[in-house]
Amino acid sequence: MARRRAADGYSRLVTLLKIGLPLTGAALLGSVADLEAMGTGLKVTNPRFSGASLDGDRYDFEAATVVPRDIAMEMAEVDALTGTIRFADGLAVDLEAPFATVDLTSETLLFDRGLAVRTNSGIEATAGSANMDLRQGVLHADGGIAAEAALGTIVSDRLTIAARTPGGVAALTEGSTLLFTGRVKLRYVPQEND
Repeated sequence: MARRRAADGYSRLVTLLKIGLPLTGAALLGSVADLEAMGTGLKVTNPRFSGASLDGDRYDFEAATVVPRDIAMEMAEVDALTGTIRFADGLAVDLEAPFATVDLTSETLLFDRGLAVRTNSGIEATAGSANMDLRQGVLHADGGIAAEAALGTIVSDRLTIAARTPGGVAALTEGSTLLFTGRVKLRYVPQEND
């Protein structure tokens, strides 16, 4: 009799699972369809995004929130982004932006609401907007650049930060470069021992 009750219980469980699992799957698919209909509805809090360029330059970013733009999660909006790029030759660049857009497919960041940059060589700069190619380890900033360093101040239209910049004067250097272009103005402040 105990065997019979156990067999009946097992049969009921199998029947329940045969009906319940497909219904659960249908409900989950329905929720994915709703998710697609309302955009994504996802929000990631305190995420971290790390990697390396083709040349071995490393980057590490974190943010307050990341909200995917679509269900494929190829594009995302990022609030309060901070991060560091460590170039293989030793230059480190800290970045801070109130907002950025990440394109995960092309591995690029777009900073369209401003960007603050600090290097381990003592340069601090701000830009109105910028974009960064994470694969190549290159950042292009524009929208008015204002920079301060021990040597004085630099104002320009554009700034490129790269491990190696093809062409131009920056290509003459072996290491990372900070290249200011477009109506560059340098205010040199002599040091006491100059």
